[in-house]
Amino acid sequence: MRIDRRIQARFSSHVGVRPDAYDNRVDAADSLRGLDLFFRDVEIPYYLVFGTLLSCIREQGLFSYDHDIDIAIHARDLDRFLDALPQCLAHGFYVNELGYSVIKLRSMPADAHIDIWVIEPAAWYWNATWQLDHALFKPDYFSGHQTRPCYDFHPQVPAQPEHVLQAWYGSQWGVKQTDAFALYRPVLSRILSYPFMTAIVPFRFSHDPRSCRWRPWVQRFNGGRMQVATNLNDD
Repeated sequence: MRIDRRIQARFSSHVGVRPDAYDNRVDAADSLRGLDLFFRDVEIPYYLVFGTLLSCIREQGLFSYDHDIDIAIHARDLDRFLDALPQCLAHGFYVNELGYSVIKLRSMPADAHIDIWVIEPAAWYWNATWQLDHALFKPDYFSGHQTRPCYDFHPQVPAQPEHVLQAWYGSQWGVKQTDAFALYRPVLSRILSYPFMTAIVPFRFSHDPRSCRWRPWVQRFNGGRMQVATNLNDD
């Protein structure tokens, strides 16, 4: 069964259901701390991914301008996650929305946006091991995990997290944005580029061209000569 149908079949009846009593989550950092406690309590392996992984590894905390939390679990653990939803609610999180390969949570009362992405085996793709959202991975990053410091706790991250970050964000992923325009450049780049391209990885995290796709009208205008970026990695 396709992953979106599996998610809909299992979680659609839980969308919007909130508990009467729960642990308050005061901000995004406290929400991430609560997620770590929840997944450890129910013994479901998880991984920080995307911008949350980048901020944890590079800053040992969350970016001030990024209020989303991205976590991934294996497709094989979806039923266990469903069974653990009462504990998830008690920890201060509820299911807000469902996507193709993602379960979207909100924390209470902080209202932090949390995406629980589903990692699928990619055996049907040539030369790839795992699929996560748009990305295909040849290296086996998601069979085991490490822990790294973030605030006052140690969340779980993929094996070889630095290699994962380089695959997503390019070789300059470890360079902090410290100039005067660091907080405004992400917004400007999205506004200016929106008519021409769509980003698999948000521009506020990476300027790696592999993370972008030209919009169809641009490709037609250019006679198909512009190449669509891909995240199929072999490093």
